[in-house]
Amino acid sequence: MNSAVKNIIFWALMVVLTLLVWAVVRNASAERPLDLTFSEFVNDVNSDSVAEVTISGTDASGTLRKNNAKFKTAIPANYPDLYKTLTEKNVSVTFKDDSGGNVISWVMNGLPLLLLLGLWIFFMRSKQRGWYPKNYSKHLELLEQ
Repeated sequence: MNSAVKNIIFWALMVVLTLLVWAVVRNASAERPLDLTFSEFVNDVNSDSVAEVTISGTDASGTLRKNNAKFKTAIPANYPDLYKTLTEKNVSVTFKDDSGGNVISWVMNGLPLLLLLGLWIFFMRSKQRGWYPKNYSKHLELLEQ
């Protein structure tokens, strides 16, 4: 592989790593929702404090009426009274399918593994090419003196 191809691969990896760091920092600095217990959530629903809820499996997230604060909580899988209470209190309810991830989440989860595999292959190939010092024992002797 010539140096131009290595240079292109290096800069492509730098761009990808920069984008990954940017995505992590952007998500870390975003406003975090309130973590409510299930009983707090039910009390807020009963007191008409919840404006909207999005339910995905056993996770619920939404917006409170006061200050438009975001929240998230875990709900039981089979609790039909909750849905009845939400509709009685005129809470906007949205259901999301949590059956599988999208392609972007698969790529973001698999990218670190692929980068480690690529580094491992790179180092193994460089070792076979003899990039390590030929007289390694002589270097160790010099260091010991």
